[in-house]
Amino acid sequence: ISPGCLVEVAASCTIEGTDTDCQDIVATPDDCGPTSVEYCYTISNPGTACGDISSLSRTRTPPGGDAGTVDLLPLIPEADRVDFCPDESVVVCETEEIDTCDDQCYETTTDVVVDMEDGKTC
Repeated sequence: ISPGCLVEVAASCTIEGTDTDCQDIVATPDDCGPTSVEYCYTISNPGTACGDISSLSRTRTPPGGDAGTVDLLPLIPEADRVDFCPDESVVVCETEEIDTCDDQCYETTTDVVVDMEDGKTC
């Protein structure tokens, strides 16, 4: 990864089909259980060079569980991966089921690689 690269990733999580943020889920023992949530990742290029998105993955660690890494690049249409220029962004979403009876946080990290026209890898 080259120094000075500018690529940003922002993540959000909402209950599927609603605007309710995952952090706002309040489940009681009577109504907790499997819940579908939508994780969305916004990749932005605030830099000065165009590039091609060559990799996007996320790693999620459930409470007390093993981490799992998923390749999200196939979710980005090929046309949106190339010529990713300054002030552009791409949004990728996936739906997962979580157990709201488990009152702990799921840790999610993302990794994106963009090969810039100026030869830098961000």
